[in-house]
Order: sequence, then C-alpha cells, then structure tokens
Amino acid sequence: MDVPVATVGRVTSLAMAEEILAAGDADLVGMVRANIADPRLLPKSMADAPKTVRPCIGANVCINALLDHKTLTCMVNPELGRPLSTIDRPIGAARSALLIGAGPAGLEAARRLALRGFSTRLIEARDRVGGQMERWSQTPSRQEFLKAVRWWEDELERLGIDVALETTADVAEIMRHRPSVVMLATGSTPIVQGSADLAGTPVFGPYDVPASGGHVLVQDEIGRLSAMLTAERLAAGWRRVTLVTSAMHPGEGEGVTTAYTLLRALGRAGVEIVDRSKLVSVRDGRAVLSGVFDEARPVIEGVDAVVPLLGAVSHIPLAAELQAAGATVHRIGDAKLPRDVTAAVKDAADTVWSLDVHNSAGTPSESLSHSVAATLS
Repeated sequence: MDVPVATVGRVTSLAMAEEILAAGDADLVGMVRANIADPRLLPKSMADAPKTVRPCIGANVCINALLDHKTLTCMVNPELGRPLSTIDRPIGAARSALLIGAGPAGLEAARRLALRGFSTRLIEARDRVGGQMERWSQTPSRQEFLKAVRWWEDELERLGIDVALETTADVAEIMRHRPSVVMLATGSTPIVQGSADLAGTPVFGPYDVPASGGHVLVQDEIGRLSAMLTAERLAAGWRRVTLVTSAMHPGEGEGVTTAYTLLRALGRAGVEIVDRSKLVSVRDGRAVLSGVFDEARPVIEGVDAVVPLLGAVSHIPLAAELQAAGATVHRIGDAKLPRDVTAAVKDAADTVWSLDVHNSAGTPSESLSHSVAATLS
C-alpha cells in the first residue's frame, strides 16, 4: 500500500527539504525549529534571498523552554511574541550609532539599528566578529553555531554597516563624531581566581588554555555549559581531562535536551566527571577535593593544569571615560550583565526597540536613551 511519509527533525533550509523530497525519502517535510528561528523563511527563500534567512543552529533553547513550561524562546530570534508593528520601526530623521564590541549583542544591535535607519559603525578589537560565541564554536558540539555568526556578518554587509576590526575604541574619536547612540557590547571577562589554593600550578582561562597537554582539571562552580564545552574541547588534545563540578551534575542549570547530549559527548570523549565537589587545592599535581554535602572525595593525581570556570564580570573599560565625556551610553549583553547568548541577543534587540521614534532631531537626544549615570550604574 502506498502510504504517504512525513519527516521532521533538523531540516533547516528549503534546499535540504527539496533534497529529501527529490530523493523520494519523504512526501512531506516539517520545518518547525527553522521557522521559529525565522518565520519568514519561506518568502525569503522564494524571493531568492536565502542568505537573509536567520539560521536555526540547533541550540534547542525553544524545546527546553517548552519542556520547562515557559514561553517559546529562540537563541537567535528575539522577535518571538512581539507584535510585528513594533519591530524595526523607522526612526524618521537620520541619526548615527556607534557600537563597541562585535559579539552576539553588538552584532544584533548593529543590525537592528541599521534596519531602523541609523548610520551605524561597529568597532571590534579582535580580527573577527562573534565574540565569545565564536570562541565557543570551536568546540565540536557547537561548530554549527558559526552559522549564526556568518549570518550576522552577511547582514552587516547587506545593510551597509561600517565594521572596523582590529580597532581600539578611542573616546576622543567617538565624541568627535557625536553619535546619537553609543552602545557598549564589550562582553565579560572570566573569573579565574577562586578560593582554591593553586600555588605553583599552571592556571588558564577558558580561552587561553593550550590546545594540548597532559592532565587538565576543569574546575566548575557555576554548573552551566561553559565548563562542559571547555572539557569537550580540551579532550581533543589533552591526554586526560577531569571535570570537577560543584553542581549535582554538569550542566545542571541547562535544559535536558542540551545537558544530556553534552554529558553523552563528554562520556564518549573520555572526560572523567566528579560531581558535587569543590576543588580545595592542587599541590605537586595532587588535587584535593571536598564534597559539597561533606562526602569523602579521593585525591586526583597527576594534574598538570587547572582551568577554573567560576563565572564572569562585565568588561566595560570605556564606561567611565564616556561618562566623563558626557556621552549617552547603553550597555548591552554581557557588558550589562554576564548571561548567555539568548539573553544577550534579546537584550540588544530590546534596547534598540526602546529608542524613541518620535524625536526627529538630527542631533544627539537624551530621549534616545537613559541618562549616562542611570545606564552605567
């Protein structure tokens, strides 16, 4: 009997759907997550503009939210649940905007500002865009996240945004151009100094740890993805990787579809996991642990280096200088409060949407943002 067959699951483009249909593997293709990432996937693709389609990167933020009985959320699409009439409204008179930092928040804000009619300039100290998201995308299980970074890059070019890479922001130069809006998207800095006694032991941040070595201990006291992704990445080059977490299990604060798949990846990579434990000290390669609930924990031998994941603090080197110069500033993303990519992208979009569209003056306007003192406090 000829029974129609439908398929779903990580079909992220019309080209992929067409390939499935042409091969005769299915008669109907469902594309749910792809349409959450960009509800205009079909008209954009039919208009021969597939590069403008915001890509689904499989972060499963949407699924995790629904499983947790929360509002549908997407890492890359902050428009969900927002009336179309309030998205990217034109600002009227031409204005200028300057953004410092090209991580997810800076990229999303620059794009949104350009869509609202701002003449937009984006300054980034590194030689590439993407910030911490680009760095985490070097991890095997997160390489697909680079699709979002590449999409933002394409959007910057399409919208004519002036991007200056390998450029250090200078307050005097910023104030000379008198932009209507200045946004700090300079991210956050990992905390590497905790209570553990690590005297004499090499200690590295998650971004400066060597790609290979002997035995590395990843110290996790936040229970989120960063420690898991660090351990997964290091497992490709280090002879032995041990992940010590104070949580009930690594990724305790993440959704089940995210944490469980990463736990499986760590297991397959040979990462040793010690949960409900805190690192007390490392001396002569011997790591002493204490149980969170006073459990006995064995000494871990042969530790050559430690990578602490203890949280992060906002990195805002220009805030005080800009305030002193009288600039009107918004802090967005991790520069406002260290969180995850989903929060950073939404924060950037909300900030741009909040800008007053009624003031048509072509000069810097206090109504465009909060006062500097309130914003930087």
